[in-house]
Amino acid sequence: MFAVSKAERSYLLETVETGTRLDGRSLYEYRPISLQVGVLPSASGSSRLRLGETEVLVGVKVEVGETAESSTENVHIYFTVECSGSASADFLGREAENWSSELQKALESAYSAASVFDDERLKLVPGKFCWVFKVDILVLDTGGNMLDAIGMATRTALSTTLIPRVNIQQSEGTFELEIDDNPSACDNLKVEGAPIFLTFSLIGSHFVLDPSVQEETCSRGRLSVAVDANGDICYVCSFGLLDAVELARLLTIMKKTGKVLLDRLDECVRNGNSS
Repeated sequence: MFAVSKAERSYLLETVETGTRLDGRSLYEYRPISLQVGVLPSASGSSRLRLGETEVLVGVKVEVGETAESSTENVHIYFTVECSGSASADFLGREAENWSSELQKALESAYSAASVFDDERLKLVPGKFCWVFKVDILVLDTGGNMLDAIGMATRTALSTTLIPRVNIQQSEGTFELEIDDNPSACDNLKVEGAPIFLTFSLIGSHFVLDPSVQEETCSRGRLSVAVDANGDICYVCSFGLLDAVELARLLTIMKKTGKVLLDRLDECVRNGNSS
């Protein structure tokens, strides 16, 4: 656990009460975001994102798998989150497992609720074959707010993912799939519906967006919400002393902020990287 002295805590709380923060940000402002795409040549899609001092690496592997006869899903997506022990003492032993499990569950909940993979090009043979996306996430360094960094890096990695073209042959009730191994015979994955997370921490009597590790230590409440490009909320997680009126106001802010942030990430992908 990151340690903050009484004097540091007092100064942090006093600063937030003035409407600013120790690093000079306003209450509802993100730290600088640095983004690279295509950083793992062997992956179907990848990204490396730095949010302040928090750094995340994401790789996506795509393959064809079997599915249940009752399933109508085009894609089964699986998340694995690993927190590097060199990033923080909190990422050792049982504590690392707890962090990984919490982050993985948030991703699974958000992506299961959002309509992410409705693209008709992803349809193979309903009830028999579907795409399997394996998303491996490594937290390289942490300076607070891992969930938002992971959410942004995951969406970016998926948006750069290439899907190979598949030729489907049917004969006597059986299906045969032939995957084109030509790298140029791929389609870009459309992920307009993929969500990102926005996290607020309650510091004193004020909420702050994108809390640093110092702010997380001094927080007495937290609200994390996943929003998609339409501003629709697909996941909410909160704990601590959160006022209902304040929550309603924050949700409005999150919808607007989420749209701006999504547009910024998509622009970064189009440009190849950003800093």
